[in-house]
Amino acid sequence: MTRALENNVFVAMACRTGTEKNLWGFGHSVIVGPQGKILTEADRKERIITAPIDLEMIHTWRKYATYMRDRRTDLYARLLDF
Repeated sequence: MTRALENNVFVAMACRTGTEKNLWGFGHSVIVGPQGKILTEADRKERIITAPIDLEMIHTWRKYATYMRDRRTDLYARLLDF
């Protein structure tokens, strides 16, 4: 949810479920919107999940998520020049 929110993108995360050898998967794959809100989530069973993606939402949300304008890009070169 955090990666979707801070990057203003939709994120789909597939998680392993069931057991294989000594590995145990907890499931709960998710699709998250750019506001960090879970649009759909699977349970612990094997599932295919879908969610409607409204690309216009990204443009609308970016009006409110103004932290990207606060970046100090003028410092990037100094940080990389060592």
